[in-house]
Amino acid sequence: MKYLLTILSISCFKFSALCQNSGYKYEPFGHRTSYEQGYYYSHTGEKISGLIKWECSGYLRETGANFILFKPAKGEKKVQLTTNDVKAFLIGKDSFAIIKSIARGITKYDKDFARVVSTGSITLYSHCEETQAYSSTGIECFYFIRKDGALYRLKSKDFQDKVELLFGDNKGLMNQINDGRLTFDNIEQIVVEYNTVIGK
Repeated sequence: MKYLLTILSISCFKFSALCQNSGYKYEPFGHRTSYEQGYYYSHTGEKISGLIKWECSGYLRETGANFILFKPAKGEKKVQLTTNDVKAFLIGKDSFAIIKSIARGITKYDKDFARVVSTGSITLYSHCEETQAYSSTGIECFYFIRKDGALYRLKSKDFQDKVELLFGDNKGLMNQINDGRLTFDNIEQIVVEYNTVIGK
């Protein structure tokens, strides 16, 4: 029994450490959405409506880890569409766009779909990919911010190193960050407040 508890403790510690590294969230049993009504835009600008299911997979440099399954209507055959086929798409209230030159550790994507979290003077994205963690598969997501044409990945441990670069021109916001009232956990709120002031 003592041996079993030791093994469980080590496993929990490893999983906890992985969660802390993820920057945003980690779903240990994977992210599997259902089909929802939505639409996508082709690279020629055509808007195509139907049923869409967003999925994640492993690393594919040319097309990214995210793709959609599309059906024109219920009961019809599904097709898999990647960044080569789709420029942007919307499911329910979530919209997804292509971001380019994504660096995640040693992994580098030429392009991939990312959820658009907030837009304005700076744009906040959430990029997800399927990862293998201690014999289980899950989805790991990171925040990315686009400002002045540059794309930055945000992780909790790097947050303080990048706040001045990203939000330094909003002194009121920086005061709240520096005194600990706003932290990495409030990143979505921070971006909204930043865009509310700077965007005017």
